[in-house]
Amino acid sequence: MKKTLVFYFLFLFLFASFGYGQKHPPLFHVYKNQVKLGVQEIFMGDLSGYYERVLSKKVSVEFGAGVVLRNYLREFVQETVQPESRRILLGMSMNAGIKYYPFIPGEALYLSMDYKVRRYRTQYKTVSTIGNETWIFNEYDQKNIYRLGIGYVYCMDDHIFLDIYSGVGLAGLTNQSMVPQMNPNTNEWEFIKSRTFDVKLHFNVGLKFGYRF
Repeated sequence: MKKTLVFYFLFLFLFASFGYGQKHPPLFHVYKNQVKLGVQEIFMGDLSGYYERVLSKKVSVEFGAGVVLRNYLREFVQETVQPESRRILLGMSMNAGIKYYPFIPGEALYLSMDYKVRRYRTQYKTVSTIGNETWIFNEYDQKNIYRLGIGYVYCMDDHIFLDIYSGVGLAGLTNQSMVPQMNPNTNEWEFIKSRTFDVKLHFNVGLKFGYRF
C-alpha cells in the first residue's frame, strides 16, 4: 500500500513538472498587420488607405496615403460658386500616427496621436477684358491636422473589423488663391496671388473598414 502511494505521488509530481515546463499557446492570436479604408472620409473627397503594424503588446504605428478630390461635405453644407472654368485637380492626403492599446494589442480600446495633411486643388480659367488673353491659375486649400484621439477596434470575425475613432486637436488651414484687381493705369483686371493661414480647433469622428492578417 505504501509503495502504491509513493508511486502515485511520484507520478503526479512528474506529470505536474512536465506540464509546468511546457509553453502554453496564447489565448488568442495577435494579428500584427492591418489594412484599412477610410469610410466617412469619402464624403470629404478623401480616398485614403491605411496600414497599421503592431510593434508590441501595447504599441502600434499607422500610416495612410491617398488622393483628394473636392470636399463634397463642405459643398453640401455651404453654397459655393461653380463656374464653368473650374476644374478639379487631384490633391494628396497623408497620415502618420502612433497608438497605445491598454488591453489587447491591435484590438479593443486604444489611445492615439497622429498627424494628417490634406490638400484640395482647383484650376481656373478666365479671359482678360482687353486682348482676350486667357489666364490659367491654380488654387489650393490645405489642412495640417495635429490631434489626440480615442478609438475602438470591433472585430466582426478573425480578420474583418471596424475601427471607430474620435479625436480633437488643432488644424492649420492654408489657402492660396488668385484675387482679381483692377489696374488703374491700364484699366485691366490683373490677378495677384493671395495666401492666408489660420489655426482652428479640430474635432473629428470617423470609421475605417479593415482586414487584419
